[in-house]
Amino acid sequence: MSLGKIVLPVLFLFIAGCVSAPIQESAAPPAPDYESEMQQLQARLAKLEEENLSLKGQLETAKEAELRMPGGKEIQSALKNAGFYSGDTDGVIGAQTKEAIKKFQAANDLNPDGAVGSRTWSLLKKYLQEKTE
Repeated sequence: MSLGKIVLPVLFLFIAGCVSAPIQESAAPPAPDYESEMQQLQARLAKLEEENLSLKGQLETAKEAELRMPGGKEIQSALKNAGFYSGDTDGVIGAQTKEAIKKFQAANDLNPDGAVGSRTWSLLKKYLQEKTE
């Protein structure tokens, strides 16, 4: 048997396989998974709504606290009744009032910073109506 008789049929089969094999087109990108994407977006929206409600509650609490905070005259009256302030009750938080606030804070184991925050006011407000002897 000659080499040509073997090579030609093999070559013929190879060429025939190449010609008859379907040409594969480049793979198309997979179709978007809208269902999964929608679920993810809904979950994210639910989380943002929860955060919004939480922040709304914090804002309302802060507004309520602000409404309960005293004015200058109330602070001075309470300090005067508690025995820490002897100046005019004019509502101006000046140097004398700040010094009285610091003394009150120090006497009540608070940070003597001269500012009436919620902790200071919670102790000081009880002196609004009562005068110490």
